[in-house]
Amino acid sequence: MKIKSLKLREAHKGSGSASFCSISWDLKASHLVTASSSEPSISIHDHLLPSNTPRVLRHHRDGVTALALSPNSTCLASGSIDHSVKLYKFP
Repeated sequence: MKIKSLKLREAHKGSGSASFCSISWDLKASHLVTASSSEPSISIHDHLLPSNTPRVLRHHRDGVTALALSPNSTCLASGSIDHSVKLYKFP
């Protein structure tokens, strides 16, 4: 098993208050998805191009508390404090 590492200096900026964070890797470990309950956004980091700015999804009205990728990594689901679940084509 080959293990890859990624230096991630700042996944999400918080407001200073405690927050619940979600992290998910895709099937090929080429994308890292992060979210925080203190923000209504989701960040998609490209592991192969770490210098690139993460792609940001902003479809919730409140903090994101859950992330899940489908088994084949073609669909991303997110859940929020605003009681909504969003589905996205991935990546």
